[in-house]
Amino acid sequence: MNTFTKTDQKIVRWALAQLPLDYQQAIIKRFWEKCSIQEIAQELGVSWSDADYMINKGIEILRNECEGHPYFSKHTEKKKKVLFSDEFPLVA
Repeated sequence: MNTFTKTDQKIVRWALAQLPLDYQQAIIKRFWEKCSIQEIAQELGVSWSDADYMINKGIEILRNECEGHPYFSKHTEKKKKVLFSDEFPLVA
């Protein structure tokens, strides 16, 4: 069951587009394409620790952008756990 509305999904995609390109690529590869951090590092030509940092910092920025957006629906405890997990809401 998807806990994100279509508006939430649009906001996540908008927030993702605001990130630097390498952060976008790292997050999409990790959560949408299910790549390992090592695979992401190799594809982006960075170290494992740099890829891990881009993913974690990107998620932090996305959470802040989404949670601060006036049209992002209020979080339930489940939604907080789902945000940027395997149910990453990139596609409707």
